[in-house]
Amino acid sequence: MAGSVIRAISYSRLEKAQFIETAESKRLLEDPFENSTGYGDMIHTPPYSLEQLVYLAECHPVHAAALEQKVSDIIAGGPKFTPLHENDVSVEHDKVVLWWKSLFKESTGIETLHSVWLDYETVGWGFLEIVRDLSGNVTSLYHVPGHTMRAGANGLYVQMRSNKRTWFKRYGDTNEYNVASGEKLKDAEDLIEVPFEKRSNEVICFKKSARRSSFYGIPSYVAAIGQITLAVAARDYNILFFENHREPRYIIVLEGLTLGDDSDKLLDDIEQTLKSNHKEPHRNLILPIAGDAKVRVERMGANGADINFEKLQGQTQQEILTAHRMPLDRIGSTNTGALSGSASVSLNRIYKEGVVSRGQAILEDILTDFIDTEYEKTTGRPADTLIDFEELDINDQSTDSTIVQVLVASEIITLNEARKKIRMEPNPEFENMTFLQWSAKVAPKAPPGAPVNPAPDKPITDRRTVEVAKQAQTAMENKVAEMESDIIRINNLISAE
Repeated sequence: MAGSVIRAISYSRLEKAQFIETAESKRLLEDPFENSTGYGDMIHTPPYSLEQLVYLAECHPVHAAALEQKVSDIIAGGPKFTPLHENDVSVEHDKVVLWWKSLFKESTGIETLHSVWLDYETVGWGFLEIVRDLSGNVTSLYHVPGHTMRAGANGLYVQMRSNKRTWFKRYGDTNEYNVASGEKLKDAEDLIEVPFEKRSNEVICFKKSARRSSFYGIPSYVAAIGQITLAVAARDYNILFFENHREPRYIIVLEGLTLGDDSDKLLDDIEQTLKSNHKEPHRNLILPIAGDAKVRVERMGANGADINFEKLQGQTQQEILTAHRMPLDRIGSTNTGALSGSASVSLNRIYKEGVVSRGQAILEDILTDFIDTEYEKTTGRPADTLIDFEELDINDQSTDSTIVQVLVASEIITLNEARKKIRMEPNPEFENMTFLQWSAKVAPKAPPGAPVNPAPDKPITDRRTVEVAKQAQTAMENKVAEMESDIIRINNLISAE
């Protein structure tokens, strides 16, 4: 029986299945606790898979950049130590700084805090392990990866790696616990049985507030997980799209075949030929056609999905940044649309006050309490030191200079105050003088005997009104020129090295 035979061969489907299988084989385990002995009654289940949150941070460039930039803005150059009283001798202050730096053995303090806070933003909490000597003094601090930790029902934290569990107690807990089982050591016999090196260390837990869990923190971007997944799916689709050399341009239709074993073999041969030439586009194609069969090649319609993908990319990017409360320019990207100009300034201010300053306040409170307590316990002397982090600078230098010039010209601030506002060192010659005071000091003195108010060269004529108007106009022009000259002198004065 003769007729037309059309066999749909979807190479993109084959390639997609192969790609997904390869991608899934590289992913982290969904949850190592569930794949071992289970959570049970001793460990609380997190509301989100922490391993998948870490994996998600590596999938989308905007999401990854927002996390890194947020942490960099908050940690900045690390904690700054300021004496509690301005007149304190700096010797103790220097000792506190050296003591703090000595606690970090594997990496610097900035690197350790950066890792802790990256966990805080990525999975909702971050951990700093505290190691003590036999005397109970702190000797070192280490970062514990947040995605490997879980909250125990006994108030402890447990870490799991390579099917091995390690239990930690909260900072300030004076009880002793078995590091392998999390069991509390209740009496002297237990303390003798479990030596010092097999007891739990303390950890400082930085935990984000969460509405759904009392035990785990939840990162702020979880509302955009769908958008991140959608963007990743669009990316993977486009990879397959271009790996298959975009959309199918033609469809091959075989006509006049007699159905049977020979026709099936012919179709298999054609399919194999197309498959073998799939990765070599733009070459001549020879199809093994025999008998009365005919080949018809039809052109497929153009695919207009490129514009839709561009819109999707822009929309998901904006929604991801909204979940992070991150302005676009903070991740090194620009937008010439509505989020520019004064709107960008407002977004940066919201980001600074609502995200960066809040994170720094949390760090300052916890670290100040830790340093005050542990330094005095170790040395017997109070630290008397304040901890703060570098404030995020979102100001525009050119705008600042213009505002400062106006303040100086209006006698609102002194010259040295103006230099401080544009981040320059004070000039000793300016002392505490305003611009007019400085101008009067350096202005040339009038020769002795010169009249204070010299008489006009010409007497006032009868046309008094005209002369008064001319004098007023001339005085106004002179005043404008004088103000312009003052602005130039002010700018040169406060900007001089």
